[in-house]
Amino acid sequence: MADLETQVKSSADQLRDALGNVKLRSSGTALPIKCYENWEILASLHSCLTDAVPLFEVRRIAWLVMNSLVNDGRMDRENRRVLQKQLLDPSKSVPSYSFDGEPTDFAISRHLATTGYVCSAWSLYDRLANVCGRLSAWKDVPNDPWQDPKLWGNLMSEGNKSVGGFMIQQPLAAAYGWPTGVAYKIRNWLVHDGGDAGRPGFFEGTQVSDRFILHNNAVSYLQECCTYKCESGKIDRCCLSATDEPWLTRDLLQILEKYHAEIDTMLTYLVKWSVGSFVGQILTFCERDKHILVTTAVTTRSSRGRTRRRTSTTRPSMS
Repeated sequence: MADLETQVKSSADQLRDALGNVKLRSSGTALPIKCYENWEILASLHSCLTDAVPLFEVRRIAWLVMNSLVNDGRMDRENRRVLQKQLLDPSKSVPSYSFDGEPTDFAISRHLATTGYVCSAWSLYDRLANVCGRLSAWKDVPNDPWQDPKLWGNLMSEGNKSVGGFMIQQPLAAAYGWPTGVAYKIRNWLVHDGGDAGRPGFFEGTQVSDRFILHNNAVSYLQECCTYKCESGKIDRCCLSATDEPWLTRDLLQILEKYHAEIDTMLTYLVKWSVGSFVGQILTFCERDKHILVTTAVTTRSSRGRTRRRTSTTRPSMS
């Protein structure tokens, strides 16, 4: 199975090729021109997929920054820095940590790193969900300039907010509802409620020794919000086995690593299915115009070939 980034690049190429094919039509097609115009609009979403590719590197760097806060080497360096400052002036209070070279407390560094990472991850997820939603959602969605389809609020919703066509929300919610819901709720808690700066009890504590361990109150709150159901270690609406499940560790690093990997897998399937179904729709419904499209494509390629040959045989005048 391709990873998400590889699939996004491949699907962008598929849409780009589809756009080129529908643009080759002539005025004599059996299908009304409106069909081709709508396909052009949707196939143009290849640029949205291509533009999303740099976000993978943004997310990767943000993940490294988040992890670096609690690796052994980093913690040793921060401890030495604090001790040196205290020896120079015991009367001054020394911040316990630093972020990008700026002295601060560990809790603030942790908040900045965690918020940066989850925002980078969800900016990527919703960018891809926008493309998938517009390709596979109900008819009013694709051309709506004001509202982009969202992964959790629309494509995975089985209620009134759902925009997914072909009942796609059912397998998404049944197989990936738990990890996606938890990741989404954590994102909102950090971005909208301020994490520990807002609703109390997100992390276990504020010291370096507390690392990224979630508070018991946070675990209970997330389980209540996301409809936690577990039997023999296997959580409902999740593909992870009991041995792979990180939830009971309460370690946010482990939880986000595993749950975001699950969301990546889901989106790999969703992007592949949405783009493949859309391209298949064009190929199927254009069957009656196949002769015209193929003739136009061959004529266009032949014309380009003749132009290249004329160009290559023309020599500049020496006079």
